[in-house]
Amino acid sequence: MKRSIAFFALMTITCILEITFNHAQDKRISTSHNGTDDCPQPRVGTCSCTYCRGKLCQVLCSGLDAMPRKLSLTVTHLEITQGSIQQVPKDYFLNHTSMFVLKIVCNHLSAKFRPPKNVRVL
Repeated sequence: MKRSIAFFALMTITCILEITFNHAQDKRISTSHNGTDDCPQPRVGTCSCTYCRGKLCQVLCSGLDAMPRKLSLTVTHLEITQGSIQQVPKDYFLNHTSMFVLKIVCNHLSAKFRPPKNVRVL
């Protein structure tokens, strides 16, 4: 009887761990920093990136003096804080149709620019 209870407990724990592992695999989110893959590599400041299902989806940058030069078209969330960016090129976001969150906070923007078409949070 003791063995069957222990076996049942072990099987239950194994099942819970397997469900947790499979759920984590479904999300397939990983994080990287400057110098890896297609994460932006600014001259000044830093960027960290999150990948969803193998594609770059979220970019968080801090301390930039200019917009990232090569921003992947798969980015859905861009956040730039604590920088000295004064202007965004007028058509910078023209081809970024996947982006729906754009936050540019604590920078010194002095000119208007066109946000991405699908942005819901600005």
